[in-house]
Amino acid sequence: MGKNSLELHFKGTESREDLCSMLRQMRRDQNMTQKELAKRVGMSQAMIAKIETGNNGCIPRVETISKLASALGFNLKMRLR
Repeated sequence: MGKNSLELHFKGTESREDLCSMLRQMRRDQNMTQKELAKRVGMSQAMIAKIETGNNGCIPRVETISKLASALGFNLKMRLR
């Protein structure tokens, strides 16, 4: 089965909040805990929580977003504007 595509469009600061909530919703849609996702991508549960909440302005690297997307069954496509 092929992966779905996660297409991100970055325009400004609102994109960070959109990304955080999108990743959280994708994880929830998979009925996956933060701990399970963290284990799949080799991160701590605390870091997943920071990314999902945008805590302290946490903006994940593209490589991290790609790993998270892949662990959730998506291929990452990005478009900068």
